[in-house]
Amino acid sequence: MIDKIGWNTFGDYIWQGTWLTLPLYPWFNDKTKQIYNRNIFRSMQDFEVTFKELEKILNSYVKWRNESFGRHCDNNECYLVRENKRFAFLIDCGDYSHPKCKLKNTFHIWDDFSQSLGTFVIDPELPPTDAFIEWIENITKEYCDGDIQCSGCGKQIKQKEIAGRYFSGIYCKECWENKYKEIEAKETYE
Repeated sequence: MIDKIGWNTFGDYIWQGTWLTLPLYPWFNDKTKQIYNRNIFRSMQDFEVTFKELEKILNSYVKWRNESFGRHCDNNECYLVRENKRFAFLIDCGDYSHPKCKLKNTFHIWDDFSQSLGTFVIDPELPPTDAFIEWIENITKEYCDGDIQCSGCGKQIKQKEIAGRYFSGIYCKECWENKYKEIEAKETYE
């Protein structure tokens, strides 16, 4: 059935559920909690796959998906998965056109609710470093365990200790009361 815009509603339904998931640990057994293979970024390191190459693969998937279902959405719907939790991420290899863009050469990660969990500076021309692998393992494990970093000061807090949210940021009581509560109150969201 074709709707008023000309989209096939069946294709639209399929497209909305078309996610690409990369398991952080590809062979993880929920029953034994045993990891049968190392972190996927460690495998990238072993095979000398760079962040730029991974970004290219992900962009190819998004292009295929959009062309296959006749959509043109910037949201890539690519996720890392760990212990049944999804983590949205963005690999920026410096391709943004604005010269003052602060996202260049970074890896960003968000939780299931689009709350920022952190950012790591990367070299797009190299495979993941040991420091990056340790960071991604820690930040995803902490989230799976119920710990989150305050977007303001970086302090570890529990979900129930989140005092406020501003866009994708999550804040502890001190940061919220001392700065972000006032900023959010002035926001018009226009």
